[in-house]
Amino acid sequence: MALQIVSDLHLESPKAYDIFEIAPKAPYLALLGDIGTLSDSHKNDFLSFLRRQLQNFRIVFFIAGNHEAYGTTWLKAQAVLHELEQESSNSDSLGKFVFLNRRAYKLPDSDLNDQVASDTTANGNIMILTHWSPTTDLRSLDPKHLGKDNPIGCAFSTDLSGQMCFESEKVRVWAFGHTHYNCNFEIERGERAPLKVVTNQRGYYFAQAAGFDDEKVVDLT
Repeated sequence: MALQIVSDLHLESPKAYDIFEIAPKAPYLALLGDIGTLSDSHKNDFLSFLRRQLQNFRIVFFIAGNHEAYGTTWLKAQAVLHELEQESSNSDSLGKFVFLNRRAYKLPDSDLNDQVASDTTANGNIMILTHWSPTTDLRSLDPKHLGKDNPIGCAFSTDLSGQMCFESEKVRVWAFGHTHYNCNFEIERGERAPLKVVTNQRGYYFAQAAGFDDEKVVDLT
């Protein structure tokens, strides 16, 4: 499975929903949060941007970051995204929009560890998509923040290395955003297959993250 991943476009600042293009390089696209905001003054432009992606990709997976609810509420932002999910399922001209709000695609809502444990798909590998970082591995951190006493560091990364969702051999890829720092590395897990940790974040227009590639594709094999 080839999945194109993009996050932290921040099309709300400056407003650029109508001009930012993502050239399709895979059948599926994952937008991993902080793409824009769903406030009243941005909502229609944001939805137009998402519909353009649905014309180009078979499935668009969407993770909400913290910026999607700026200027509105989480409940209102989620309602808008659920409405688009329903709209796409009833459309013959759009791809499928999947709002991954703390759930696994095609699996019922449950704790992430439970979802991984209960997935009995034969030979099925798992890719986990989140907005926030699941690791404090130094390779995932911007060097300019290393060695500093950062009281809000936990707002960007949470160490899940001891959790089954992180250790399971079925989980082969974990893609995230939020940190505005791009990384692509593997975490060795003894005799188990390594876990690939990857990001593709643009960041704010006037402070873009090094290494961003709007054509980046991640393979799950």
